Amino acid sequence: MRANSALTGKATARADYLLLFLRLVSMVLLVFSAGYWAMLTGIADNEIRFDTMSSAWKIAATSLVVLQPIASLGLWGGWRWGVVLWILVAAIEGTMYGIYPGVFGQFTTALAFHAGTISFYFLAILIVSMRKKKFEADI
Repeated sequence: MRANSALTGKATARADYLLLFLRLVSMVLLVFSAGYWAMLTGIADNEIRFDTMSSAWKIAATSLVVLQPIASLGLWGGWRWGVVLWILVAAIEGTMYGIYPGVFGQFTTALAFHAGTISFYFLAILIVSMRKKKFEADI
């Protein structure tokens, strides 16, 4: 019985660290979202507003101003759908800034952030699952 309670304690500690990581990512997504909102409303630059944007920018920016805060909320709560939306946001921004930099410009900070954090997240999940399998094999 003690081994099981020890596992629960370690699993809870790992889950707490993972939730903390997801909450940090959530805060960064909110900052990115605020940047898109500022751009759409003309606060950031009065010459770049929704009514003056190209069609590609209108589609991408409106998608991101909706998806990023929702993904941020999901990540903050630690829900699985938050991770799915976060990966969707990363895919949209990766396509925008990585594949079509001529249309959307370069935003290497977003690309590096998403690549690094998603890689870290999947590596952490892999390590936790490997440790769990090792622990179950030892029992």
